Amino acid sequence: MCRQLCLSASSPYNTRCFRGGSMASITFFLAGLSGFFAVALGAFGAHGLKGRLSADMVAVYETAVQYHFYHTFALLAVALLMQLGVQH
Repeated sequence: MCRQLCLSASSPYNTRCFRGGSMASITFFLAGLSGFFAVALGAFGAHGLKGRLSADMVAVYETAVQYHFYHTFALLAVALLMQLGVQH
């Protein structure tokens, strides 16, 4: 949908949308936001849920936060590749 509303530059990923941001910069922003939430949820789990959950459920929560970090790094890698203009 963004491609219909944007003017394309040399790379299909370097499109300028409404507010002047490229798709790569939007992806960088989303990766940063995802990283923020991963850290915040990890801290909440480590400090806020310490005495409220069983050891098994804390392990499940930690695994979920760890996967959240992995996906944040993957999103960051995609943003870097988009910034470099790598195409599939």
